[in-house]
Amino acid sequence: MKNCNKPFLFATTLILLSLFLLPYPARAEEKWLRIVQSASKADYFIDANTLTYQRGFIAVAWYKVVENKKAKSGLGFSNVKTFAYDFSDLAYSKMLCEINCSSKKLRTLVITAHDKNGELLHRDETLSGSWTDIPKGSCFDSIREIVCTR
Repeated sequence: MKNCNKPFLFATTLILLSLFLLPYPARAEEKWLRIVQSASKADYFIDANTLTYQRGFIAVAWYKVVENKKAKSGLGFSNVKTFAYDFSDLAYSKMLCEINCSSKKLRTLVITAHDKNGELLHRDETLSGSWTDIPKGSCFDSIREIVCTR
């Protein structure tokens, strides 16, 4: 009796193997544009290559906040010590956020904390985080005005 599954199995294995061996397309390079500076001189950037719009006029993008270590306000992330994490070495954080342009609300999906060498200190993913009001006059209110004007 001839086994007719062998050629199928061989072809399937060959296709799957070729998929793993093919070079993956490179992710678009990050293109950080400074868009806002806070009162404590923290710089807010947007990765212009990640800005997209979803149904319901929701702007989605990665943001980077570079803290000014010389600021005397004491409000920066590097002063935070919570859940056994010490962020005193924090140089910047990145956030994947959704901004609902219609309701003026913000939802953070991913937040990462990095040291001055770019090493990851901490990562949180909420992916189903709740929407919060964007405080009027805040940095994200300014960002909302920019990304929601297209």
